[in-house]
Amino acid sequence: MKIYIASSYGYWGNFVPSDLFERTSKDIQIGGGETAMLQLAINLAANKSNDVTVFYDVDYYGDYYGVHFLPTSMFIQMACITDFDVLVSWDAPHLLRFCDRAKAHVL
Repeated sequence: MKIYIASSYGYWGNFVPSDLFERTSKDIQIGGGETAMLQLAINLAANKSNDVTVFYDVDYYGDYYGVHFLPTSMFIQMACITDFDVLVSWDAPHLLRFCDRAKAHVL
């Protein structure tokens, strides 16, 4: 199942998803909404039949814990030209106004 998770969070600034689990010398604060979003994405990706992409502005884009992280600026283009199964709009109801190609929407 191809799952897109798009968020308008970013109150705490950019971070690297590994900041949630690994202690570093950086003083990072990750809010509850971001933590929940990351945990959901990681748990969905644990099922190898799921292909999970999160559109969120992190410090370094790429794959973390089986989840693809892309810039939020890529969401509209990706959602409107690729077929996918589920769109999870994480605190971003305005993203549902686009002509995305998801089969199901979760707000």
